[in-house]
Amino acid sequence: MFYKNVLRIANLPFRLFFPFKTYGAENLPEGRCVVACNHSSNADVVMLILSMPWDGRIGAIGKKELFKWKPMAWFIEKMGGFAVDRGANDIGAVKKCLATLKDEKRLVIFPEGTRVKGDEAIEAKNGAALFAIKTKSPVQPVYITKGKKLFRKSKVIFGQPYYIEGNARDGEFVTAKANEMMEIIYGLEGKY
Repeated sequence: MFYKNVLRIANLPFRLFFPFKTYGAENLPEGRCVVACNHSSNADVVMLILSMPWDGRIGAIGKKELFKWKPMAWFIEKMGGFAVDRGANDIGAVKKCLATLKDEKRLVIFPEGTRVKGDEAIEAKNGAALFAIKTKSPVQPVYITKGKKLFRKSKVIFGQPYYIEGNARDGEFVTAKANEMMEIIYGLEGKY
């Protein structure tokens, strides 16, 4: 209930300042999936969550710095978020990601691991591909318009979900699949 009420309250004012249109949301699988999205702005998280069903079946990774202030940490956790230490092998965050998928929830993850401005290229982190392989979950690629500005319309584009099959222990394979994932995500840019 808390989750849905927060989205009801945030929806209209957020869309007033950052209007956006969602395309292809019908592609989102009903059960568990890895929702993998590009990341260029703090607004991406809100746009993505508002574009999906408001059923609270979500887990989202956020950098640990967002959790330093206790009231903010409480709020993010109530909304399904959990912290990851990007500078370390955070086993606790890995376990939470896997548990999210095993509980038939959607795992929201930004494979680039940070906000990417302009046309700079950043190699994808392996987490999204690894979690999809280990739990046999589909990847739901999503592209959100870069260069968002106040009152300027953006797009949230859901592509076709797909599976990654292979050996999760083969680091080169997982890296290749993570980079391929980003190519698929950015390939959605001109779709609508």
